Amino acid sequence: MAKTASPDLFLLIRSLSKHEKGYIRTYAFGKRQDDPKFMRLFTAIERLREYDETALLKSETYIRQLPRMKMYLYERILDALDNYYSVRNAQLEVRKVLNRITILFEKGLYDACIRQLPKAKELASRYEFFGQWMEAISWERTLMLEKQLVENFAKVEAEERLVITRLEELAACNVVYDQINKLYSESIWIRSEADHRKYKTALNAPVMRRPDAGMGVLARVLRYKARAKYYSALDERKRYLEVSRRAVELFDSDPAFTNQHLLAYIKALNNLIATLGENDRFQEFDRALEKLRSIPDRFPAGNSEKMRSMIRMRVLLREFYQNLYLREYDKAGELTETIEERLQKDRHLISAVHAVIFQYALSYIHFINGDYRKSLRWINAILNLKPLPVNRLFQGYARVLGIILHFELGDVDMLQSLVPSALRFFDKRPDVYPLERMFIHQLWRKVVRASSDMERKKRLQELGSMIRKSYNPNDNRIMEYFDFLSWIDSRVRNVPFAEALREKRPVRR
Repeated sequence: MAKTASPDLFLLIRSLSKHEKGYIRTYAFGKRQDDPKFMRLFTAIERLREYDETALLKSETYIRQLPRMKMYLYERILDALDNYYSVRNAQLEVRKVLNRITILFEKGLYDACIRQLPKAKELASRYEFFGQWMEAISWERTLMLEKQLVENFAKVEAEERLVITRLEELAACNVVYDQINKLYSESIWIRSEADHRKYKTALNAPVMRRPDAGMGVLARVLRYKARAKYYSALDERKRYLEVSRRAVELFDSDPAFTNQHLLAYIKALNNLIATLGENDRFQEFDRALEKLRSIPDRFPAGNSEKMRSMIRMRVLLREFYQNLYLREYDKAGELTETIEERLQKDRHLISAVHAVIFQYALSYIHFINGDYRKSLRWINAILNLKPLPVNRLFQGYARVLGIILHFELGDVDMLQSLVPSALRFFDKRPDVYPLERMFIHQLWRKVVRASSDMERKKRLQELGSMIRKSYNPNDNRIMEYFDFLSWIDSRVRNVPFAEALREKRPVRR
């Protein structure tokens, strides 16, 4: 059967949501005589699992000019989508008005242009579409020159200065956030005074010291995000929670604005949910999670398939992490298969940073639940990643957990090559915790080589004592990624690792 690569029309129809299809059927297919043919072509393509033009021609024998009809149908769908989103997306609506002004100006209809301007400026200023706002002002200046309305120039210039100020503020906040984000991607927490100085230098920018009053919403959100990453890197969870909550409150206070910047809201809400879990604020966690889950019902912009998929993924992962916070490891394990499927299907919706974090979380929960082979599969996936900064960080954790996995599996031959390789890896990295290097070295030198089970337990106890003596507050973060002491305790007492974790820090809702 003859097949072609999936064409644009087929991919476009496959990407449509249920709501979009309903609108297209109403908008794109009116009462014109040829509409039934296009409607049937739309339905026929919609039913295809993969593009097969031979099958399409067989099912629709009436089609004589398929290439022309496909092209025409494609344009009509795009036209319908343009109209569908313009009434839901203020930025597209502003663009439509500015296009109208361009057309009217070319026809010399300057008064009609002037009547269109207030709507464009109102929407652009209301929702902080600064580029379009400047474009509208530029049109206003041009039209004033054409109409010789020089008495209004001062007002236009004042508005222009306001937009420039807002743009400069937003640009400056973006620079600070990018600097903080770069530092955070290199190491997700501050390990040294040198690291701290880098963060402080970025956060001491003049724009970070300005009062909130008079600043745009997007600029304030960026400031909150930058500070949130800083407090996260410092492990100051209460302050991280405070600024994350303020960012979400800022969006919640203006639903119309939020609808136009929904992706930023989803990210802010996702960060808030994460830090609520870290602070054991589970009632508020549940409320915030429900708020995330209900976004498609609360905001028109949340009804696209991309947004729904993104929200589903984040809700699922937050539910997974909630189970980890609550030490409900069986429940977390039940979610792993669904998460793995989603990670594969929606990988393009997840940042590289979050993807590797999720991979490590999956390997860790499989380890906790005693499924060492599945855990090892995810460890190997991390080790095969490109050497990006955050990947190198988690490749360090993966090497440690991988060595423990092979120890649990009794793969002494593998350990003979893995341990020296891991130590060489750590020697090249200045940001490694001494705890990581010491644990691996002592596990191999003393524990693995023990001649009996009794001797092995004794040496594990000695290793635990070494960790406790050398322990400092900076080690709290590495212990979150693998609790060495609880694992040693589980091995010495012959109890499941999950039980040792629960005993160490019971969690109450």
